[in-house]
Amino acid sequence: MESLVTIIVPVYNSARYLGDCVESVLAQTYRHWELILVDDGSQNSTKELCERMCKQDQRIRLFCREHRGVSAARNVGIENARGEYLFFLDSDDTIHPALIETLCQVMGESHVAVAMGGCRNIEKGIFPKPSGQPDYAENVQDKSYLRAHEAMQAFIWNTAEVSLKSIGGNMIRRDALGSVRFYEDLSHGEDTWFMYQLICKGVDIMIVPCGWYYYRRYAQSTSKTYSVPSIQSRYRVWQYIRDHERKNGRTANAVRCENMILNQIMEWYLAGWRKQHSGIKKYVRDIANAEKRQYLFAKLGWWAKLLVWLLLHCGSLCGILYAFTCIVLVRQADGARRRMTGKKAVYKERGNGNGHVGIITFHCADNYGAMLQAYGLKRHLHNQGIEADIVRYEPFFMTGRHWRIPYFPIKGLIRRIGYTVDGCFWNVRMGKAFSVRKRNMRSFRNKYLVDSRQKKLLFLHQLKTLKYSCYIVGSDQIWNPDITGGLRKAYFGAFTNNRKEKVIAYAASIGGVSLPPVYNREFSCLLRCVDVISVREKEAIPYIKSLYEGSVIDVLDPVLLLNKEEWLHIEKQPDRERYIFVYLTEKNMELMTYVKKLSKQKGLSIINLWSSVRVVDKEFIIDYIAGPAEFLGYLHQADYVVTNSFHVVVFSIIYQKKFTAFQHSKLGARINNVLRIHGLEHRLYGTDSLSRIDDVVDWEAVKKRTEKKVRISTEFLLDHVGI
Repeated sequence: MESLVTIIVPVYNSARYLGDCVESVLAQTYRHWELILVDDGSQNSTKELCERMCKQDQRIRLFCREHRGVSAARNVGIENARGEYLFFLDSDDTIHPALIETLCQVMGESHVAVAMGGCRNIEKGIFPKPSGQPDYAENVQDKSYLRAHEAMQAFIWNTAEVSLKSIGGNMIRRDALGSVRFYEDLSHGEDTWFMYQLICKGVDIMIVPCGWYYYRRYAQSTSKTYSVPSIQSRYRVWQYIRDHERKNGRTANAVRCENMILNQIMEWYLAGWRKQHSGIKKYVRDIANAEKRQYLFAKLGWWAKLLVWLLLHCGSLCGILYAFTCIVLVRQADGARRRMTGKKAVYKERGNGNGHVGIITFHCADNYGAMLQAYGLKRHLHNQGIEADIVRYEPFFMTGRHWRIPYFPIKGLIRRIGYTVDGCFWNVRMGKAFSVRKRNMRSFRNKYLVDSRQKKLLFLHQLKTLKYSCYIVGSDQIWNPDITGGLRKAYFGAFTNNRKEKVIAYAASIGGVSLPPVYNREFSCLLRCVDVISVREKEAIPYIKSLYEGSVIDVLDPVLLLNKEEWLHIEKQPDRERYIFVYLTEKNMELMTYVKKLSKQKGLSIINLWSSVRVVDKEFIIDYIAGPAEFLGYLHQADYVVTNSFHVVVFSIIYQKKFTAFQHSKLGARINNVLRIHGLEHRLYGTDSLSRIDDVVDWEAVKKRTEKKVRISTEFLLDHVGI
């Protein structure tokens, strides 16, 4: 049975527009709805009009009450709603005939708490009347999912394609509200307050940026009302949000709110200046004086401080200069927002180098583990309310190995030529698949890791232009000279930058338990540039301590900092089923023989993803073009997993797969370490592994071990990042 949708319309002296509003509801392609009209003490013919509408359609119900404002009226609608979903519609607005059906389907498919369709402003009050009903698949092709932490960031930073501060065009699951209601003492900004409190509950949101809520803008609309009470109401909303964010330790969000308050002050003062309203100008100056004494004011840029200074000391005498300053500020803010917002409504963290934390890692390598660990670290930091960006440091010694004519600075001319010739041969043999794979890798990188419009940094000296105060180097094998072609200063934070205050190594790896002695002196010097060190392999701690005076602890690889549900949202399911997933980081004939025996025993095919380890075997089905999202999908859907890859082992633990891990000849410490942490040493290959791969694992006990180590790793980050 279709879910009942309750459409709540507060009504006050709106007989002029109410007919269009209700007509748009009656025209909905989705028929299982009820319409609640709440007359808020209208003093004209509005009540009689509502009563006539109720008689025409039994799905329309009317509630009357004394005049107490739009918030109180909406609360009456919430209390009397019978539907599973709530949809708020203002009496002077209309909606597209397919909007309710589209949002209902999105809610049913995704099980989110909120589905947002977005608004379209209609300046002249002439609403579009669509002649046909667009296909549902077309309507939702650009939909995007915001998890709870992403929704909060998108709300504060305006990075979603639709506004999360408005309730227009939003469908909300009624049981997700709990005790959240509209604050009845607010005359303006009540929907911003409502949405903030709802998002604070940790709701997930699906955005369908169709813009099918038609919002009427006219001279008397509340969005264009400037009076002392309206300004006071809006100021109270952002003052509350700012203080709440600061209280919860999300300082970057609080500073953003403080900046938004000052932008509002700009708008309010200009409105008072244009209208020659001395009461508004005086009240705005009082707000500016109060904000100047705020602790967060000191964290703002000089433009914002200049704005307040002009307001307090120049007043209307410098109105033109003040207006010019405000226009520049608005354009700067809009430009920053456009840079932060991607093509889709997916949360894009700030990529302009003005954040608190910059992450320097292997995000630019076309390697599944390298890219997914970068995503895991960045996402986990944002989950903790820490504003962090991945620095787009993409040197040739990391990206060159993935070129059509590969380049890698290994020692020895003959070895380097051999590397290039071998790589060229295989890349040509791949044909078009080479370009498709590159495109899939680049697409994932631009969508989840970096802002593609941010300037690439190719050389070490370019890092001096960054504006971060704290840098996290890692995770992955950033200190393994075999991977980076020698020890690289960037991955130790050993670069000149006047704004740099701290360098933190998180889950850094040298690939094994120690480096060759030839690197000891250089390694020891570079370690002095790092303020705090954590490593991925516990076995490497004695070696690092012998060269470093500070403390060293072991922490989890970043992919383990996210749970299974968080990884499910970015994976892409394969069109295959019933298979063994194989991934190699070095050739291993024993592993290949084992997989073939397992395949014959279980009657399953073998899927392998193309990598630098070129496996060509007629019994293996090779996917040449898979990106990180496809990699996760293949692993998740596999019946069995066999690998000598560290990150495949880690994801096998996250997805609770039946797996067997083989030792890497040079990098075995990392697999041993992660298996030991989770009590899964028996999953390492042995003579009886073929018969033991189906052994039952106590995944609840494994999960508890993971959670314990996640707490330790998170405490390390929070203690040293300094938010």
